[in-house]
Amino acid sequence: MAFSGNLLAVGNYHGFNLYRLGSEGMPDLVSSVVCPGGQGDVSIVGDILIMSVEQTRGRVDCGLQGVSEDVSPERFRGLRIFNISDPARPIQVGQVQTCRGSHTHSVVSAPDAKDAIIVYVSGTSSVRKGRRTQGLRRRGSW
Repeated sequence: MAFSGNLLAVGNYHGFNLYRLGSEGMPDLVSSVVCPGGQGDVSIVGDILIMSVEQTRGRVDCGLQGVSEDVSPERFRGLRIFNISDPARPIQVGQVQTCRGSHTHSVVSAPDAKDAIIVYVSGTSSVRKGRRTQGLRRRGSW
């Protein structure tokens, strides 16, 4: 889970849900994003939601059909990046492929990284076969 003001993000193996917390602390569902791949660990930095993905069924396009080949450009393991400036309509704006996926992650700050988000990942899955990991794939602006 991650909090930002009265917004609560809850990740799971199938994506994440965003809730607004009312004055009595009761959550109201704002949106659900289906984007399988586990682990679903989430963090919020401003209008950015970061989600860990480790399972080999994760796809670049968030598809539900999984990936059958051992090596595939459709497979995704690493960090998904969503713009949640409109919590009712989260948009995936980027992703960072990692060698072992991301079971969990930590966001840290640095005084000289004013325009950067620094994320440490912990991947426990097996090393990818036959394909180099790729850096950030950016879609849109964030």
